[in-house]
Amino acid sequence: MNLHLLHDEVQQYLKQQEGADLARFVLNGSPFENIDAQELVQQLEGQKKAKNKLPSWYQTEKIYYPPKINLEQTSSEKTAEYKSTLFTAQTVADLTGGLGVDTYFFAQKAQKLDYFEQDAELAKIAAHNFDRLNAENIRVKSGDSIDQVISGDYNYDLIYVDPSRRNDIKRKVFLLEDCTPDLPENLEALFEHTKAILVKTSPLLDISAALEQLDYV
Repeated sequence: MNLHLLHDEVQQYLKQQEGADLARFVLNGSPFENIDAQELVQQLEGQKKAKNKLPSWYQTEKIYYPPKINLEQTSSEKTAEYKSTLFTAQTVADLTGGLGVDTYFFAQKAQKLDYFEQDAELAKIAAHNFDRLNAENIRVKSGDSIDQVISGDYNYDLIYVDPSRRNDIKRKVFLLEDCTPDLPENLEALFEHTKAILVKTSPLLDISAALEQLDYV
């Protein structure tokens, strides 16, 4: 995170530049000493994407937007809010936190929520945004979520997992064992720390195969 982007004059400038031609914007360069043009573009792209997809983020001052791919992969507010209606739980873990949209809405229904994210920089951005959104019941933890939960003394009413459906060479996958984290391999160990696991899978996944692999559906 470049904290210079959160300064008042920079935030005001970003609002003024909303809707600008980004290709031309990059060529013009940055008017700020400690910020390059690409960093400004990242925030402008984030503002544009969030306006309809994440209105709570868009309407909140000094939100920090991550790279474009993270915004593309995150849930919309509408889908995250819907998912939060699928359970009743006081303690929740989101093992694949990402930008934290699902986490934020789950936290509206729970007393305590642990957000886990492998990417330390993305976890830092999410933590900042949770603070701006006044989500005080979320604990942010970076690193391998499976290892931390299994090796620790964590216990939850619910664990949520939205496995990454891109492999090491960024190709799309959909089989549970090809996703990250590998849920079938860790299912038994995770159930030692929770009563229920909520999983978001690819629509390409065969339902019969999923029922067989997940076993406890």
